[in-house]
Amino acid sequence: MASHQSPPSPDIGLCQEITFDGSEHDLARHTLAWCAVEEGRVPTDILDHLLKHTRNSAGIPLHANLGWLLSQCQRSDEAINRLYKDLDEFPESEDLKLLAAICLFRANEVVTSCRVLEDILQSSPGNRIARYYYAEVLMNSGKWTEGLFEMEKSRGDLTPLQGEFCKDISRLWMGQDLKGMSIVIVGNNRQSDEVQFVRFTEQLTRMGADRIGYACSPEMVEIMRSIREINRVDSVRFEPYHYFIPVESLPFRLGLQSGAISGGPYLKCNSRRIEQKRQKLQKGLPLLGICWRNHEVDGPDSGEVTYRRMSASLGTKELRHLLSSLAFEYDIVSLQQQLLPGERELLNQYGVRVLEQEEFDSFETVGETMSCLDQIITVDSPIAHLAGALGLRAHTLLHTIPGWKWDVVDGKSTWYPTLKIHQKVTEGDWAPCLESLLQKIVVRKSLEKAS
Repeated sequence: MASHQSPPSPDIGLCQEITFDGSEHDLARHTLAWCAVEEGRVPTDILDHLLKHTRNSAGIPLHANLGWLLSQCQRSDEAINRLYKDLDEFPESEDLKLLAAICLFRANEVVTSCRVLEDILQSSPGNRIARYYYAEVLMNSGKWTEGLFEMEKSRGDLTPLQGEFCKDISRLWMGQDLKGMSIVIVGNNRQSDEVQFVRFTEQLTRMGADRIGYACSPEMVEIMRSIREINRVDSVRFEPYHYFIPVESLPFRLGLQSGAISGGPYLKCNSRRIEQKRQKLQKGLPLLGICWRNHEVDGPDSGEVTYRRMSASLGTKELRHLLSSLAFEYDIVSLQQQLLPGERELLNQYGVRVLEQEEFDSFETVGETMSCLDQIITVDSPIAHLAGALGLRAHTLLHTIPGWKWDVVDGKSTWYPTLKIHQKVTEGDWAPCLESLLQKIVVRKSLEKAS
């Protein structure tokens, strides 16, 4: 859809030289705004200028993108008002309707969002992006059966590994009897999904599966071998097997329902190596691990991926606040994958120990480090899912609408009972959430000292 696509790579320097004395260069300003958002920045000055000068000077695509940009920058209320005005002017625009539905969903206006998406799908049933959001809306309304069905219909491209298995599509598992059969779960290169949905191996065993294999990402292979129901783990296609199923399809095929998830931790690390690593890490103060940015986000297009990454992650200001509040009480260990420019320098200022990128080549190694820690703080990320799967206690910071993969009830995730959820109340504002988290950590540490 045109309004979701970022413009071609522009000359950023040239765009930045544009003055703000008229509206004839609004398209260039709009391009610069897109670039800023893609980099994770909120270009407030550019957006405010565009709001003043583009009302009647551009066609639908620019109007739609302006509403989209406002939403990307976590200004959903403004985005909705903007898009409603544009819909009055262009009532037949499917692009504007879809963007309005997305913004309504982000603002938790679920009923209205659902109605708009149903209207789009009635006239354009092949609109995969609209179907993806329709599934999300249904799931977040507690309608998991309908939502998982719609999610399955909205699936996009296969990963190369899934493509290898799909060469023999006749062996795709669609709910057939598993008694005495072998089945291979096929990963999707998303660390969070590969950790979260492997829990269903126990259910496959109860359904009679004789052998279960897991073809997953290379960094997952070692830790997945700790699951007793799995007979073989590898990062390539392997035989023999009767059926295969993509890992993300398991909730749908197993008829998962909200609140029906239960059970304890299902992954484990080598206890001897954990103890050896703990002795190396401990220097006197308690150990605290922190992951502040989700490097891995799913979505139907690049715009949604950018929004989710920005809304689910802490910015530099929030990270600095956490480090300055905790650096004198804890030895801090960074659990962040893929450090951005400038982040290592910030971490060094507070004496944070950094896990190098090669250590993330094995989630067994990462899990061993996490198992040594006294406290963990993480945003929605593979680190959060790994902590929950290992049964570790962690403070988990979630967006205003965390989504069905967390199923939050009374500050707890039904998927991961050991995680303490701190949910952002206001879009774009982590401050109250962080203060609540810091208070709980400080109080707990004070109690530990007293005892």
